[in-house]
Amino acid sequence: MPIKYQAIDSLMEAGITKEDAYALRRISMTLHGWFEHECNGTIQREEESGLPYWYSSATYKRLCRAIDRESGAMK
Repeated sequence: MPIKYQAIDSLMEAGITKEDAYALRRISMTLHGWFEHECNGTIQREEESGLPYWYSSATYKRLCRAIDRESGAMK
């Protein structure tokens, strides 16, 4: 059985509905990817505004504004 379904089954065994289990897994995957980018330094937040920006991993220069997927997933 793929890991995806093991996670869903474990959540459902804990009493979480199937729809909520899928939502939790999707949120988990979104945050995992976001935190990977933060750890690598490719996404950084401005201190003053808190807005996220993409940075080049080679030059560490700001490239463009990133879509803030973290805030939505945390809600």
